[in-house]
Amino acid sequence: MINAGDIEGALTHFNGIKAQDSKNIVESVTNSLVNEKHNLEALLEYKKNKIYSSQDEKNSSLQKVQEKLDSVNTRIKSL
Repeated sequence: MINAGDIEGALTHFNGIKAQDSKNIVESVTNSLVNEKHNLEALLEYKKNKIYSSQDEKNSSLQKVQEKLDSVNTRIKSL
């Protein structure tokens, strides 16, 4: 879609974002990432309190969420 110049269509398709101009696009992407960060932080807190069958399983689960959270934080900072 982006290669065809349909940026709004691409954003709507990938993130459910509707934006009319470049300022709105940046705001929409930022809001989407902030929401994703919030959800990942909540998930991380949940997983910290969840009972696992082993410490290795817990560590692995926490690491995966933390890596996603780190990625979102990096993307937010790059805006």
